[in-house]
Amino acid sequence: MKHVELSLSHFEFYCPVTGHQIQGEGHGFTPSKATAFCFLGETCDFEYAAEWVMETYEQCLASVDDDEWNKDYAAFELMIGEKTAGLDNLVCFSVTTSGIACGPVSSTVHFCIDMDYAED
Repeated sequence: MKHVELSLSHFEFYCPVTGHQIQGEGHGFTPSKATAFCFLGETCDFEYAAEWVMETYEQCLASVDDDEWNKDYAAFELMIGEKTAGLDNLVCFSVTTSGIACGPVSSTVHFCIDMDYAED
C-alpha cells in the first residue's frame, strides 16, 4: 500500500479512479466503488470498510499488545504498513484538516482507494 499524507485547511475529496465525490463540505461521506476503506483517526473507527479490510484489521488488532496505549490506532498503522505492504494497487490518502475552535484543532481521515478498480 502506498501512503500519501496531506494537510489542508478545507477539502473536498474525490475518488481519483471514478471521479465520485467521497466527502466534502455540505456532502456527507459516500464511498466510491473503488473505496477500500475510510478510517477516522479521531475516533479510531471505520466509516466504511470492505470485508477483506475488516478481516485484515481484526488480525492486526489481535496481534497488538493489550497494553498498547491506543490499540485500535496501533492495529490500523500495522494494517496500512506491514500487512498491506505488497498491495501496490492501494493508495491510502491521509487527509488532515485543521482550524481554530477554542484553540488549534485538527482531524485526520484516511481514505484508501483501489487504483486498479475497473467498472465491469
